[in-house]
Amino acid sequence: MLTITDFDERFGLTRYDAENWRRRVGLLTEYKPTTAGKAQEYSRDNVLELAATAALVKSGMPPKSAIAYANALIRGGKAGDVRAWLIFPAGDFSSGTATDNPTPDALREMSAKSATGAVVAIPQGQIIERVDAVFAELAGA
Repeated sequence: MLTITDFDERFGLTRYDAENWRRRVGLLTEYKPTTAGKAQEYSRDNVLELAATAALVKSGMPPKSAIAYANALIRGGKAGDVRAWLIFPAGDFSSGTATDNPTPDALREMSAKSATGAVVAIPQGQIIERVDAVFAELAGA
């Protein structure tokens, strides 16, 4: 288990982000109970949910949608079925696809679906690797 100060800066999120998403939007992983004055402890799944949510929100995705994608990533990881990249047209989060090897043709098709022509690529495999590295370093997992 880690505390927020162990990982927040590594994944570009703040304590406020974590608390806001948990209380107002509804993070989906189970959190260990805590008491006033004691730092919240975060499991690997909690940190993965927060790290993926932060990456997706920074790409422009609304927090509620980002949390749903983050939890799909957690489920995929547990099933051993995670693609390296999540790619979607900027502003159109419903048209995303997960792939290990985005081809130029696939990127061109995705770009055509975007009002701006922009495509967003989230390195979801790398997010999992980074979370696991933090736990290996700090929690001895």
